[in-house]
This record gives sequence, structure tokens and C-alpha cells, in this order.
Amino acid sequence: MEQIKSVTLQSVDYFSEVLHSKTNKAPKNEIQYKILNFLSQKGNKIFVEFYNETFQSKNFEEAVKILNI
Repeated sequence: MEQIKSVTLQSVDYFSEVLHSKTNKAPKNEIQYKILNFLSQKGNKIFVEFYNETFQSKNFEEAVKILNI
């Protein structure tokens, strides 16, 4: 997955699918809710950095912790 420059529904959906499949911590729709909540609290720029860093480092467990899943 290439890095994103802005948030789209497609990127949120993809991120939730990957986190669900890699960690199996919660249902995909719950992960989507947490991602959208994070986005609304932190804003687009922080979310894009978080998304890109997660895929670059492949540290999906850490992403789950940050999203409080």
C-alpha cells in the first residue's frame, strides 16, 4: 500500500480491514469507528502521519493500542 496524502473513506476502510486481519482484536466496524473517532479528535494531518507510519513500520499491534481497540 502506498502512502496516503489525505484521508478518504477508502483509506479508512482499508486501514480497518488490515488492522482487523492482522490483529483480530475487534470487528471491522468497531475498528472503523475508532479510526473515525481518532480522525475527528486529531485531524487529517496527524491521521495521515499515523497511517503512513503504521504501514511503513508494519507495527499493527501498536496502532491498535493507539486507537484504544
